[in-house]
Amino acid sequence: MKRVKLDDVDCMILACLQEDPSASQLEIAKKVGISQPAVGMRIKKMVKMGILEKRMGIPAHRFNLRLAMIGVKTREPNALIEKFRNCPRLVFMSKAMGAHQLILHFVGAYDRVLQNLIEERLSSDDNVLDFDVSLADTPDCIIFIPIKIPFEKKRVAPCGAECSRCRKYVNGRCLGCPATELRREVQPSEADVITVLMA
Repeated sequence: MKRVKLDDVDCMILACLQEDPSASQLEIAKKVGISQPAVGMRIKKMVKMGILEKRMGIPAHRFNLRLAMIGVKTREPNALIEKFRNCPRLVFMSKAMGAHQLILHFVGAYDRVLQNLIEERLSSDDNVLDFDVSLADTPDCIIFIPIKIPFEKKRVAPCGAECSRCRKYVNGRCLGCPATELRREVQPSEADVITVLMA
């Protein structure tokens, strides 16, 4: 892997974009003290180097979301990575060393959403030997969570689950995967749009 070198100006540009991803090059140029074309060239260079990417996310610190960090002891980490790669609730996953071979972070509007996911998709997997779960509230710092909103809903969830065969879905205890055709409508009542998406 090629070593990347950034100078102080690059770091200031990154700091500006981190603070306000929609900041214009002109606004950044004024803060940093260089010309707008120079900012544009540096941003283009950092994109080409793979340091910067444009991603969409929600400001998790503004909503009452629940987060689950799950450490998984597994025979085959790669199989679980493939299983959850396109899960709309997955925020982050990584192989790990120590007591767990895999760390998964999921987001949901309610504890029950995360509980259903853990019980139906993780506990029942023969590849999972053991796991530990930690639940957390909305982050206390500014953080943007990527959300995978499916463009096209399918019959089967990205993890391979079929909601129509899930006892919790059949019994009305689960709304279904947001990426499937069987997803039940959420009554927005007083809920914000993010809570509706992540329910």
